[in-house]
Amino acid sequence: MNLKDQLHIYRSKHPSELVTVGACLKLLEAAPECFRRDTFPGHFTASAWTIARESRSIILVHHTKLGKWVQPGGHADGEQDLLLAAKRELEEETGIEALPVQDDDIFDIDIHTIPSIGGEGTHKHYDVRFLFAVHERQPLRASDESIDVVWVNLNELEQYTQEESILRMRRKSLHVITDNC
Repeated sequence: MNLKDQLHIYRSKHPSELVTVGACLKLLEAAPECFRRDTFPGHFTASAWTIARESRSIILVHHTKLGKWVQPGGHADGEQDLLLAAKRELEEETGIEALPVQDDDIFDIDIHTIPSIGGEGTHKHYDVRFLFAVHERQPLRASDESIDVVWVNLNELEQYTQEESILRMRRKSLHVITDNC
């Protein structure tokens, strides 16, 4: 399924996020190269919200450049299948493999500004997030892009971050965790 179709399905399930989905659709139509990291003023990225079923824990990485805890994810690097990009990023950043919980369904979308870092100017990430699951916590390894990678119980998330987009994913995952995991 292509991203445009995925976005329309997401919009029907999350009518309160019409503005965010509309911005993603606009980028998709206006910039065919929007899956490349050198597309400015913004481009698509992909993330993996990954849950360990029994412990109700998720994976966070302490991102070196951003200096904060976030879910595994990153640039699509030209890959138009963002689910595949999210899976690749999860494996690269944590060393584990997980299965998508909802197949092609988008779990969450967030558009956020990335500050000017190095020679790259300020720009936006149109981050498309997918839900992944493992049966139990697995050993993790940090990549070169991270200071650390940890499992965090959903009830302890605020000890790592106050970012609304991450807390929103926790709220969404509480509805899904009991039904699908």
